[in-house]
Amino acid sequence: MNVIHVRLAGGLGNQLFQVAFGFVLARRYGGEVLVNTDSLSSYKTKRKFVLPEVLDLGANVATEGLLPK
Repeated sequence: MNVIHVRLAGGLGNQLFQVAFGFVLARRYGGEVLVNTDSLSSYKTKRKFVLPEVLDLGANVATEGLLPK
């Protein structure tokens, strides 16, 4: 099974676009989406992963170094 890894960066708008694009790729190539939030904590403005508060993603979320950089 294919896994589309989405490494988030930026604010809410950028996160929404990145996750949506991950779902487009997963639909096109078959597979699931894995969202990596590690880069948000190292971002200079310390962004927060807020998408689950806004909508149900239906994606797996990896945090704290679970994915290779």
